[in-house]
Amino acid sequence: MKYYKYLFVSIFLIATILCNKSVSQIGASFPYRRYEAEFGNWGAGSILHESKMFIQDSTASEASNQSYIGLPLAGDYVEWTINDSADGINIRFMLPDSPEGNGVNGLLGVYVNGEKIFDINLTSYWSWQYFPSSDPTNTPSERPRMRFDEVHFKLDSPLKPGDILRFTKEGRDNYEYGIDFIEIEKIPEKVPKPDSALSVTDFGAVPDDEYDDSEGFNDCIYEAKNQGKDVYIPEGKYLLSKQLVLDISNIKIIGAGIWYTEIFFTNDSISGGGIVGGDNCSNVEIAHIYLNSVINSRFYNDKPEQQYIYKCFMGTFGSNSIIHDIWEEHFECGFWIGDYSYPMKYTDNLIIYNCRIRNNYADGVNFTQGTSNSIVRNCNIRNNGDDGLACWPYDDLSAKMSENIIFENNTIEHNWRAGGIAIFGGNGHIIRNNIIKDNFAGSGIRLTTDFSGYNFEYTDEITFENNLIIKCGTSYDLWGYERGAVELAATLKEIKNINFIDLNIIDAQRDGIMIGGNAGFSNILFKNVVIDGTGLDPYIESKRIETHEGKAIVVCTGIGEAEINGLTISNIESDEPIYVKEGFNLKINYTNIAIEDIMLNPKLMELPRLKIDTVALNTIPQYASNYSINWVLTDTNIAVIVDTSNTFASIMGKLPGRSYLIAYTPDNLIRDTCIIDVIPAVNIYSPDQFCLEDGDSAIVVIDAFGIDNDISVKYSVEGSAEVNDDFIIIENIDSVINLNSSKFVDTLTIKSINDEIVEGPEYISILLVSGENYIIGGKGSCIVTILDDDMGDIKPPIIGITKTPCIIDGNIDPMWANTPAMPINNVVIGNKQNDFYAEWKAMADKSNLYILVNVKDSVLINDSGSDWWEDDAVEVFIDGDNSKGKSYDGINDYQLGFRIKDDAISIGANSLSRVDGIEFCIKEVDSGYLLELLIPWQTIGISPEVGDVIGFDIGIDDDDDGGDRESQIVSLAENEEGWKNPGVLGEVYIGLSKNDIDHVEINQTGRFKLNRIYPNPFNSRTCVEYTIPYESNLDIKIYNVKGQVVEKMDEGKKAPGDYKSIIDAKGLPSGLYFIVFETSFDREVQKILLIK
Repeated sequence: MKYYKYLFVSIFLIATILCNKSVSQIGASFPYRRYEAEFGNWGAGSILHESKMFIQDSTASEASNQSYIGLPLAGDYVEWTINDSADGINIRFMLPDSPEGNGVNGLLGVYVNGEKIFDINLTSYWSWQYFPSSDPTNTPSERPRMRFDEVHFKLDSPLKPGDILRFTKEGRDNYEYGIDFIEIEKIPEKVPKPDSALSVTDFGAVPDDEYDDSEGFNDCIYEAKNQGKDVYIPEGKYLLSKQLVLDISNIKIIGAGIWYTEIFFTNDSISGGGIVGGDNCSNVEIAHIYLNSVINSRFYNDKPEQQYIYKCFMGTFGSNSIIHDIWEEHFECGFWIGDYSYPMKYTDNLIIYNCRIRNNYADGVNFTQGTSNSIVRNCNIRNNGDDGLACWPYDDLSAKMSENIIFENNTIEHNWRAGGIAIFGGNGHIIRNNIIKDNFAGSGIRLTTDFSGYNFEYTDEITFENNLIIKCGTSYDLWGYERGAVELAATLKEIKNINFIDLNIIDAQRDGIMIGGNAGFSNILFKNVVIDGTGLDPYIESKRIETHEGKAIVVCTGIGEAEINGLTISNIESDEPIYVKEGFNLKINYTNIAIEDIMLNPKLMELPRLKIDTVALNTIPQYASNYSINWVLTDTNIAVIVDTSNTFASIMGKLPGRSYLIAYTPDNLIRDTCIIDVIPAVNIYSPDQFCLEDGDSAIVVIDAFGIDNDISVKYSVEGSAEVNDDFIIIENIDSVINLNSSKFVDTLTIKSINDEIVEGPEYISILLVSGENYIIGGKGSCIVTILDDDMGDIKPPIIGITKTPCIIDGNIDPMWANTPAMPINNVVIGNKQNDFYAEWKAMADKSNLYILVNVKDSVLINDSGSDWWEDDAVEVFIDGDNSKGKSYDGINDYQLGFRIKDDAISIGANSLSRVDGIEFCIKEVDSGYLLELLIPWQTIGISPEVGDVIGFDIGIDDDDDGGDRESQIVSLAENEEGWKNPGVLGEVYIGLSKNDIDHVEINQTGRFKLNRIYPNPFNSRTCVEYTIPYESNLDIKIYNVKGQVVEKMDEGKKAPGDYKSIIDAKGLPSGLYFIVFETSFDREVQKILLIK
């Protein structure tokens, strides 16, 4: 699927990114303003040419924004209304090549407000390179590149805001001119000759003539060296017939300015021109010069085996040299900094800034052969035939490795081969705040190990930060391969320890980031990556992976790893934006990826009753991230939602029937639906989690609500308790339950046997066995625990045993009804307030200690800041090994505080601070508050067994009028020193027996008590007697065996006392029910049997 975007969209996105870079400027800053031809006015027979899909044979594919204006006939024009005062103009233009490859000439008229100023001569002599192979040639053939060139000139009278500047084709030739853009600027004043400088004109150099000025330049430089002076090159054009070799140090070579002083190298031999830093060159400054040359190819005589050695700047520049305010074009390379002679000389701390490095046949800047600690800053690198900025740590003559290179605040554009910025190895480099735009058939940034020398084997860190890449990458490089806008290619050696931070990729021609090569990757980290737009070209063929549309990320190697923290993608051509070859470990954390659609899977779910299953949500695009999903079921009597996220919903079937699960975005613009069909199924469960020894019983329910056929349900019995020794099953001893549409529920009765053996809790597991004519639902097994009553003389207080974990959610789970409560009555500080009452319960399983604290207190205050104990709070004291030490041992002694309205645990000054895994919920309830708490035994630091003893206490801090607390009341200690002396804590046994419960109930006060229900079984009406020791609301609910509330009685607020209530069940059918009594502090459950 293609995404075509108007130009203003891209401009808006780019502007947004630029405006958001508040810390530092991005890209280069120059005094000119660009006027794009397509945004001007054009007339007569002028034509707009575009290649928005990057068709390489189209000339427009090399133009800025892939658009330019063609002027096919004399009189055709393009013009702009100017907004600036300016007298310097640079034109990026196109003329066709000649059949011989030497270019053609053209004539362009310059008009201001309709008045002709003068004509400008154009030539394509320096343009047009062709690639019949991977090397360029001037001879016209296939795959043309470098179809645009530039010319600049000065106006006699400056333009004013509002002026209309027009360029008209004046030539009477038969070929089309092309105008890509113009750049206009106010030309600064000439740089005057410093008093400390010698002028080349004083040594025979004559500007603007036809004679060689090499001798005058060399003589001036030689004399300046002898006198300790600098060199000045006055205004004018100077012709040099040989390289200018600088074998000097501590000197400045300064021109009058890039609009005034020009050096033109006239010799087209292999090493005929350029400025060369010699062995003794160091601490030189070169500035304010425009440089050009006669060559128009990368190779001498257009033969690839004869490479030009014709760089504008080359060689070594020693230490602390500066090259700035240079405008150079038409060289083999702009800058190639490295020494290739013995003994080696190195360039260190070279700074290149404010330079225009353009229209060269190979690299713009390449630091190599040990060049280190050097910077390219605020330069415009345009229309070069190899990497725009590069560091190649070559090791010829055993050169040392290049380190600490900085490329910052540069604009690289219109490269027509390789990459905008290329790093081939080294260490410590920083590439930041650069813009790379409109590259042709190559990457924006590339890291490869294609070349020999030092690659990344000694790399500790290389960082790319805050770089913007626009319309780069390709489907067809010179070898017919795809290249990502960012490319990492470990072809010969591993690439490692690379950071990309704040990387923005806009409108990649094919893929955003490409990682390939089989030498491996390690510690490759991307942080905050934005990829907006891929696949702008029309191609889907691939030599890397399978046929594909443009992707955000392509990893075409199975060797290595990389991590992306913060990925935002949008306008990705492929519906599957990420491709990772098997074996490669790519970790991605996504951000800000807009959602376009959602799909639920499956679309139809058959869900057995009481079973939980998951509906998955898939997004389009696949990695969308900045969204949220709401879920709703149309009929919650049929099914309920158990859990949800943005990627799934867990659904439990309740009753046979159909409901619809709907997922939708908050704006309700995107939604999808899944049909939920709940089907009849067999389930087994028990309302009795515990069964005491010595004849106690537990009921197990097997139901198949909604079945319409006769079924024989098989079950099996497992567990640590043994049949006939520890328990018996009274009914259905043949392990089969017969059910039908009329009788869809039945029960088993488990009766315990007292074996008089100390063995701790034992469990019975009853499992449903699959059958041919029924389906097992969500409850396929249940467990009943037989609690040992042969534990000896275990005295309260007691921590009960639970096989079912407590849910810490502020709701009192049913299993708390099986554990005795202990009052909190010992006043150790202040006076107990009249509105106060509190009690605690505790239970344990193999993993956790569970604590429930109920506090009756009408005034709740939290106003003491860090002095949490001065407010309403619960304090939990634990001595894990009951060591009875006089001070906290730092091993397993705790004082934990839980203050009302606090979300965090408060820790006593002497306590262990280890709170891993602790969960709690403290919330206000009727007339007070409750605390639910889970503490892992592992956090306490012990692994207790049944019968073990821990030091323990619960304290309540009570504050009724603000400021300091009025009182502290504890449960077991006799003084308030528990915060510093764990020896005063009570001793609590882990275990539970019938005798223990009886003992506790005799000794405890203040607990809700269900006295009796009579008659039971009953016919329509029964009577309930109970005792409430405190003021509280009372709710009575009746549940059927399906877990549904079938009757509810709100008894209202009750004062302390004994009560009797009548239960009227005349509207209910016969069957087994459970009656639940709920007060502010207690929950009691009892079975009742209705027989009509």
